[in-house]
Amino acid sequence: MIIRSKWILDSNGTLLENAVLDIENGRVIQVRKAKCYEKSYDLGDGVVTLGLINCHNHLWLSHVNYDPSSYNNFLDWTKFIIRYVDEYEKDRVLSALETGIAQSKAFGTYCILDIQPLWMLELCCEFKLDIKLVRYVEILGKGLDEIDKALILNHTDGICFHGPHTVASDTMRKILLGFPNKNPPITIHIAESEYEIEFLRTGKGPWKELLIERGFDISRFAPFGRSPCERLLDLGILGPETILVHCLHLTQKEIQILKQKGSFICICPRSNLNLHKRLPPLDELLRYGINLCLGTDSLASVIDLSLWEDMKCLLEHFPQIEPKSIFQMATEGGAQAVGLGHYSIEGAVIKSLIYVESELDVKDPYGSLIYSFDPKGMKWIGELNGL
Repeated sequence: MIIRSKWILDSNGTLLENAVLDIENGRVIQVRKAKCYEKSYDLGDGVVTLGLINCHNHLWLSHVNYDPSSYNNFLDWTKFIIRYVDEYEKDRVLSALETGIAQSKAFGTYCILDIQPLWMLELCCEFKLDIKLVRYVEILGKGLDEIDKALILNHTDGICFHGPHTVASDTMRKILLGFPNKNPPITIHIAESEYEIEFLRTGKGPWKELLIERGFDISRFAPFGRSPCERLLDLGILGPETILVHCLHLTQKEIQILKQKGSFICICPRSNLNLHKRLPPLDELLRYGINLCLGTDSLASVIDLSLWEDMKCLLEHFPQIEPKSIFQMATEGGAQAVGLGHYSIEGAVIKSLIYVESELDVKDPYGSLIYSFDPKGMKWIGELNGL
């Protein structure tokens, strides 16, 4: 099978005009220029590129409608989410997953790292997926010291410790002792809010009061005075299989630690702006060579699950950064973060590729693709008739 498109754009900078994909057994074995008169499945004058990788979502919250007028600050939003979770109707979870997955696919997302509560694991293990889902079980709550290791190994791909300000260090340590040979892949929210930073450094502030209200034993978070990254470093959590989410308040020392350890940072641009009115220091992270990926976060903090809108957001706030670097965060960087390995059009399964109707600017192929993307003009190549 030969598939032709006017443009083929890979994340590594490869841009071919009037190009074809040679397909065998559902996989691209070669990307090349088209030959005269060869028979092919002609997609049109748009662009073939990689499906996107969303490295942070909570799909079970896909029925929440984000409304910024309902909250004055991040603490208010957190309390709203707590009330929502306390009243959550578990029989609606499959519907929420379907909603989030359908919307993600419509925006060209091939794979999602989804954060799921413990109670969801067995409930959703038989759920028929219409997307590639990497599932991390979320550890969050007071007095939680042990989890079923077999449950994690059988039903998930990793662990999400919610954060160093919500899961005590001794709890994380006890759970990781259940994996004596090697830590499982880990993701964790860190350095997201000033409330978190204040609590971890001083043991005081509004976050302390919220934890007490929820029945947490504050003494279990001692000793205080360490930054979020320093706490994770003490626990041996940082490494190339760790994804740190948000990272809005990193110090230069912490950035250097993350570079040394090879950890990934997942940026959720629109969610960060909506809830905190700030973004991570992206230009500095790139300068240090930090491994970067992108996430949307959930529909509790953004109006849709479009990584294209998150890429636009970064381009608008960091115009000095090359669009290619931002596109790589949503493709190659994300694939490395979630354990998919090398992610390129050549060698890819065709179900991971999308075709986008776009007037590509050869002088700025990534920027023009990001800004011109319209879900109405997107198709999944693996789902086209005749393939």
